[in-house]
Amino acid sequence: MSFEQEWGELKAAAAMRLNQVGGAGGSGPEGSADFVVKDDELGGIGHAAFGLFNNLEPTGKHAKTASETAGKGLTGDGFATGAAFTEVIGTWEKQVKSLLQACAHISNHLD
Repeated sequence: MSFEQEWGELKAAAAMRLNQVGGAGGSGPEGSADFVVKDDELGGIGHAAFGLFNNLEPTGKHAKTASETAGKGLTGDGFATGAAFTEVIGTWEKQVKSLLQACAHISNHLD
């Protein structure tokens, strides 16, 4: 079975389970559940995400200058690893930005 087939079956099964929940406990029209979470722990998770956001930004970039210098130095000395190192730096920056966006999203919605 291919990944696409298995994924499709799993999505269909999940949709069927969600449809069965339907109006059982929701306050909206039948077939749409309207669930409300009233829990201060969600605010705590949002606050932790905010703290992670604030600490991750400077921490995720603390080695940028040294790494760029090393990549340029290796490239200048004729090592192919210099270009690869520079590419890794770019990938790292993209991943840090993605994580920062996710933390901000979580913080904004749960705090």
